[in-house]
Amino acid sequence: MPTKLLMVSTVASTLSAFLLPHVKCMQQQGWIVDGAANGIIGNDKCISTFNSVYDIKWSRNPFDVFRMIEAMDRIRSIVEDGGYDVVHVHTPIASAVTRFALRHMVKAKQIKMMYTAHGFHFYKGAPLLNWLVYYPIEKYLSRYTDVLVTINKEDYARAQRKFCTPVVYYIPGIGVDIEKFKRCKVSKHDKRVELGIPDNAFVLLSVGELANRKNQRVVIRALGKINDPTIFYVIAGKGPLENEYMRLAMQNGIADNVMLLGHRLDIDEICKVADVFVHPSVREGLGIAPLESMAVGLPLISSYVNGIKDYTQDGVTGCCISNPLDVEAMVAAILTMRDNIEFRKRCALNNIEIAKSFDMKFSLKAMSNIYCRQVAK
Repeated sequence: MPTKLLMVSTVASTLSAFLLPHVKCMQQQGWIVDGAANGIIGNDKCISTFNSVYDIKWSRNPFDVFRMIEAMDRIRSIVEDGGYDVVHVHTPIASAVTRFALRHMVKAKQIKMMYTAHGFHFYKGAPLLNWLVYYPIEKYLSRYTDVLVTINKEDYARAQRKFCTPVVYYIPGIGVDIEKFKRCKVSKHDKRVELGIPDNAFVLLSVGELANRKNQRVVIRALGKINDPTIFYVIAGKGPLENEYMRLAMQNGIADNVMLLGHRLDIDEICKVADVFVHPSVREGLGIAPLESMAVGLPLISSYVNGIKDYTQDGVTGCCISNPLDVEAMVAAILTMRDNIEFRKRCALNNIEIAKSFDMKFSLKAMSNIYCRQVAK
């Protein structure tokens, strides 16, 4: 009988955007891999990749008791009826509810429970509330987790010291498609024309959800202070702060220089027309987008917090900012990048080499070994 694996996340987009290469890798080894998430029935990529899919209406509100109980019943039924050998959970809500719902099966060794933490909410410098809420929950649920996979070194060290999970692994993220970004060929001039960016512009690029955690507002405020009409800030992504960012750009007199592109499928091409990648997150498990930009050869302005520390160094990868909310530090970093071409070139070459360590092939091999090792026990 083939080994059966169920991958679980809160929303289907997590599976389709990041985890399908891992699904295909295990299918090639003869495993049956199914997926469960909210909205998965309408996700064409998931439907065409997983062997079977199950929709679960998770609630993002932890106080929505009825929905939580309903979700627990649903995931319990799926696993009991499906005869799975391994359940692998991702994202905080789905992982917490699933592990709690299946704790009896884990204790009875009826299944192997795996959890990939894509960045704990508690980390050095995190708000006290995060430690009071998320840390006790994760510590309790660690006793119902057979294998914990971490993607940054801070989380790995803490999990080894503090949690009850018997096996903890570190892998270099879920993988960056280095070859895709290396293969990308595009005319810088033509792409800038397409986007409406002048040839002589100095272009900053950010990729990610328009949300408080990604903190793009600090860049907009910094550009308002610099007030250089030749600097353009391009943001690819969607999110709840889109209108706020448009208003903020107008208030700072730089509305014509801040471009909100929405969701894009041509990030590799957009990276080719940028001068610097900016990643000012206040929290980041690792960060795929900055690593992709490094693979292209972009210098980096980034915050210096939890997972980002694993691949950045001030003066080597670019400019690192210890306090992500520090507007003046962002101003200084942007001006350094704008005015020092040799520094940008040096960082670009460094980043191409650093990004290679996070290549998809290493993550796929690491996860494949972890899966097979646990099933063999």
